[in-house]
Formats: sequence, C-alpha cells, structure tokens
Amino acid sequence: MGITFNVTGTFSEFYIHALNPLGSALPVSLLRFTGKSLSHRDQLEWVTSAENNNAGFELQFSTDAIHYETISRLPSKAINGNSQSQLSYQAINANTVAGHNYYRLQQTDIDGHTQWMPTIVDLYHEAEAQTISLYPNPVQDVLHIDLSQTQAASIELQVRDMSGRVVRKVMTNVHSGFNTLQVDVASLSVGMYTLEVKEADRLLFTRKFSK
Repeated sequence: MGITFNVTGTFSEFYIHALNPLGSALPVSLLRFTGKSLSHRDQLEWVTSAENNNAGFELQFSTDAIHYETISRLPSKAINGNSQSQLSYQAINANTVAGHNYYRLQQTDIDGHTQWMPTIVDLYHEAEAQTISLYPNPVQDVLHIDLSQTQAASIELQVRDMSGRVVRKVMTNVHSGFNTLQVDVASLSVGMYTLEVKEADRLLFTRKFSK
C-alpha cells in the first residue's frame, strides 16, 4: 500500500509504504516534527506521545529531498524504550546550505527494525542570509512563519489556494533579525496552498504548504 504527499517548496512526491501490514502497535506515535532556522543553523524538534520498544532516532538531511544522510543520532528517552508520556527531542544542523534544507526522521526499535516518520521539514535559506520556514506542514489551525530579515520592513502575507485566489491576507511589520509570525488557517479547506511574502510590490518569498 502506498500514499503520496507534497512537500513544501517543491512539486516532488514522496511515497510511503505500509510497514505495519498486520496492524500491530507502532513503535512510536509522533506528535509533531518541526524546525526553525536560527542564523546559519537549523534547529529540529520532535515530540512523541508514546514509544514502544524504541531504541532511538536518526535525523537525516538532504538538499534534493531524494538522497539523505544521517547527521545526528539520539537514543530514546523512554525507560527501556517504552513510554506513554510525551517526550521531546532536539537536534541542530550547523552545516546548512543556501536553498532548500530537507529533514526527516528514521526510527529504530530495539529489535533493529527501522521506519521513516512521514513528515518532511523543509527549511529554506536565501543566499543573502534571509531565511524563512513554515511549520507545521501539514497544518491544521495556525501556520507559524519564522522569518529572518536583513532590515526592518512592512510586509504582506498572502495565502492563495491552488486556483490562485487570495484566501488570507495579513499586513504586519517585521524588524531586522529573527521574526515569528502566525496566520490562522483553521477555516480553510483541506488542500494545497501557497504563502506569498511581499514588501510593497516586491515578492520576497513564496512557499507551498498543505492542510
């Protein structure tokens, strides 16, 4: 069995094959997997709501969303790999590149079996040190936007549906450095959308996300 989903910023599709055909308890229930750009490094965070026989995680990095390499290994925080409480993890990538920086998680259980978590985090770095990241993706209620600016500005956030129609518009001021913005998308229908960030009539960024 396979499903596909789109990743922010590209038109590539990722295929996920069922690793649990018998319907047994999954080793990890991933509550969220998010990331943010901090200057010249990326901070990735994830939270599990339950872990069963879990040995740990590998954070994997890619610049093309096809070829990944492991950049960090974290053992499970659960006692003997088992927990029914929320557990939080964090890892840093200090070797980011200009353009797209893709991240995914691989989980390994104590018996040595592995699985990839379905969420892909895409953090984009502009060559001139401006950065933007959207999370969570897919989103349910509030889209968070981390924006690093080289100078203060008045900007407009526009959310467009796949037909190009503007379905959300937010005007706000940002300062030089790191800014965190939010857009309420709770009432939007399920589907693909594009976020546009504009200063005056100049388009600064455009990113895709799904709901």
